[in-house]
Amino acid sequence: MTTATSRSPTQWSAAARAAGIQFMSDEQGEIDPGSYLLAVIVALWFILFAFDLGLRKAARVTVEYAAFCAARAAAVNYNTYSAGSVTCNALTAQQAATRAAAACMAAVAAKTGTPDPTRAGAISALIDRAQTQVSVTLDADCNPAPSVVTATVTYTYTSRVPLSPLSYQSGPATMTAHAQYMVY
Repeated sequence: MTTATSRSPTQWSAAARAAGIQFMSDEQGEIDPGSYLLAVIVALWFILFAFDLGLRKAARVTVEYAAFCAARAAAVNYNTYSAGSVTCNALTAQQAATRAAAACMAAVAAKTGTPDPTRAGAISALIDRAQTQVSVTLDADCNPAPSVVTATVTYTYTSRVPLSPLSYQSGPATMTAHAQYMVY
């Protein structure tokens, strides 16, 4: 009888082939190899589906938070107080709301190609990337001066998880959320 340490490489490959043939032709177990492999593939499909669903849910919650951030930033920037007078500036409010929404969405934006987060300016680059996927619409204007600002944030979700049925759609998913904030 040969021991495991005294086998030559040709004996190992012959033994491995014999074990593989026995595995593929074995019918004494409860699961034959074909159904075992099928079960592994289906299980992997469900695991990746659950992972993708979790990522999308996190993105959805972040879009709702970004709508609140945008409404709050717009409410703060609509009215400008200087020399005792109040002026309404819708453009400043729109720019502040868009930047605030992008800053809130930076957590779920794609990180590929962004600089190391420990370097100066890395967060600004990530916010700039998120800003390309975010659009903000404000429903308040300056005539009359708004008392409540409603922000609508639309985010284009482009992340893909392989083997997930949610990733087989034709294009990116669009997520929309609304939030209101009082102007002081």
